[in-house]
Amino acid sequence: MSQEEFAKGVMALCKAFHNLAVETSRKREEQEVEKALQSTINKKKKAHDEFHKFVRSL
Repeated sequence: MSQEEFAKGVMALCKAFHNLAVETSRKREEQEVEKALQSTINKKKKAHDEFHKFVRSL
């Protein structure tokens, strides 16, 4: 294997690892956004349920 082929192989590995890191980061961000949205939905639902519980207690 020549030095040039070795360098190309190393660059291909670097690119693959970079793409993997970018994809992992993107998935983590999507999960965080989904978690935040779900948290907001859960808070609204809890507030709604608490309100109706209060109204029924009157």
